Amino acid sequence: MRDQNRASRLIVLGIGEFHASGGDVVLRTVLGSCVAVCLHDPERRLGGMNHFALPGAGGGTEMSGRYGEDAMILLLNMLVRLGAQPAAMQARIFGASHVLVSRSPESDVASANAAFAEEWLAAHGIRVAARLTNGCHPLEVVFHTGTGRAFAREVAFAREVLSDQGAAHA
Repeated sequence: MRDQNRASRLIVLGIGEFHASGGDVVLRTVLGSCVAVCLHDPERRLGGMNHFALPGAGGGTEMSGRYGEDAMILLLNMLVRLGAQPAAMQARIFGASHVLVSRSPESDVASANAAFAEEWLAAHGIRVAARLTNGCHPLEVVFHTGTGRAFAREVAFAREVLSDQGAAHA
C-alpha cells in the first residue's frame, strides 16, 4: 500500500519541455550537452524545471523551449503565474556535459549552454544555489518542486563490444 504522506506525481521532461508547480511533484530529465535549470521559490513552495538544447533565443514567431532564452522565459512566466516571486527564487543548474566530440571551441555547445544559464540568471537577479555542469558523462536529474531538493547522478554509457568471434559482450 502506498504511503499517502509520500505521494507524488512524476513528470519526465524531454528536450524543449518545462514544467512548474507547487506541492509534491517530482520532475526528472536526462541531460547530455543540454542544460536543465531548476527554479524554486522556497517561501511559496513553488518550483519548476526546463531542459534546453541550445543557448540564446529561437528567433521564430513562437517561443521554443529548445532554446535557452525561450526556455528560461517560459519557465519563469509559468512560475510567476502560479504566484512565485522572482526576487525570492533560487536556481540549480545541471548538465552541459561534454558528451559530443567538438571539432573547435566555437562549436562547444555544452560550455555555451552552461555559460548562457549562468549569465541569464545573473541578469535577472536569481541566485544560483547549486550547479553541476561541464562534466564528461550524461546526468539524470530529479527535482522536487515543493521542497526545491534536487538530485543528480552520472549515467554510464552502455557500449556493445565485439569479441574476436563477433559475439557481443557488455
